[in-house]
Amino acid sequence: MLRLTWVQPEDLIGHELRQAVLDGREPSAVAARWRAAGGPDAPLTAGASARPAS
Repeated sequence: MLRLTWVQPEDLIGHELRQAVLDGREPSAVAARWRAAGGPDAPLTAGASARPAS
């Protein structure tokens, strides 16, 4: 089975903002601009899903 996915940069911004906090970086200015532009909040969890895709 071949699985293709396309990831858009805007799909990754929330994850990068969350990781920045975990790394000790200060992303609040970027996060505020992202939210003001209508972007969603960073995800609550990181990493792979608990259940494999079928």
